[in-house]
Amino acid sequence: MKLFLSTNRWKPEYENRFDGVFLPHRLPFGAVKPIEPHARIVTVSVFGDTIGIQKDPDRAAVAVTGELAVAKHNVYDGFAWSWVCPNHPDHWQEILELLHRIPEDKLVLLGDFQFPNERYCFCHRCRADRDRRGLHDLVEWRVQVLREWFQEIRAATRARLALTLPPDPYGLRQRYGVDPAFLQGKVEFLMFPVYSLDYRLTYWMDILVPALIQRFADFRVVIELYLVEPCVHEIAKALFTVAKYDPWGIALYDLAEKHLELARYLAEDQRVQDIVRRVPHPGFRALVQRIQSWHAPA
Repeated sequence: MKLFLSTNRWKPEYENRFDGVFLPHRLPFGAVKPIEPHARIVTVSVFGDTIGIQKDPDRAAVAVTGELAVAKHNVYDGFAWSWVCPNHPDHWQEILELLHRIPEDKLVLLGDFQFPNERYCFCHRCRADRDRRGLHDLVEWRVQVLREWFQEIRAATRARLALTLPPDPYGLRQRYGVDPAFLQGKVEFLMFPVYSLDYRLTYWMDILVPALIQRFADFRVVIELYLVEPCVHEIAKALFTVAKYDPWGIALYDLAEKHLELARYLAEDQRVQDIVRRVPHPGFRALVQRIQSWHAPA
């Protein structure tokens, strides 16, 4: 089981702790950061662009009912950031130029590569695009747009590609325009963020995680966990829930070295020791022991 870290700053010690570190290049808010020289995996948000849409609202994707896909103001959809219309030509060009500059020895983890949801996009560009194609089945139209986008991205960079996608086992094609069958053999892995501000209740993860792994059995599947707000006990519970289903990889979204607090908890808590002794799953035990090794006893 691979172990990754998603963070915003490189540290040399990460090289030995993790199998890969995801560092941001283009954030979903639209900001672009220089590529960290040591980064082997850089993240690029494709259609997230809060800053760009604040400057030019015409860039925003538009819902069938007229709402813009913007953060905070769009209460119905509850977006954390704003979404660009996938047919905006200037945005296309900006993303392709950015990808072209990424060195070929990197792996690019594409995020927000989707339509915001099934209600988008009904802007003037997308209406004209459907007319031009003569394709008014919205599902097939969204799929075709993203297929062409992916082909453009593949031509723009020689770097390897991976994707972060919504944790939806059965709705990617219908809701977001992402066609898993088209992606087979074209990406290194698929990553699904399974986030909660706390992980006090994990029964939903026991349903969702195995469904994702089974549904995308033709891909390497990475499950990403959120370490910012949850307490360390809840993080451990979420980690155990995911690990028992043996995904190809687990990623920890951690902006403040909370993984070291997790290591201390796993190394010192007697309940954890009892669980690890009882669980026969070798991948589970190896993962816990790996994280425990980061903690040096006082």
